[in-house]
Amino acid sequence: MTTNSSNKLKKITMKLGQGKTKLSPEETAKLLALKDSDIDTTDIPEIDASWMKKAKIIDPSKKILKSIRIDEKVLNFIKNKQGKKYQTLINQILTEWSIHNGMK
Repeated sequence: MTTNSSNKLKKITMKLGQGKTKLSPEETAKLLALKDSDIDTTDIPEIDASWMKKAKIIDPSKKILKSIRIDEKVLNFIKNKQGKKYQTLINQILTEWSIHNGMK
């Protein structure tokens, strides 16, 4: 990575690390202008055969809309821990339980 590109990326990263959650249009343009060869990927491990052996195939099954009854304190706990994607977490919990109990 070139020094100039590296410095730009460090500045943007520092801003995001300080609680900033959105990039300005200028910062976005700087990131989009970077060439792939300017991006330092040395901290990202290569995917090898051992990683692939542990990988799970996830079936993107069709979701259905269903009403179920959940204890209020359980639902509030999950919502508070997970935020907006609490329904996804509930689905993951139910999926893991089902697989553990024999679902194929």
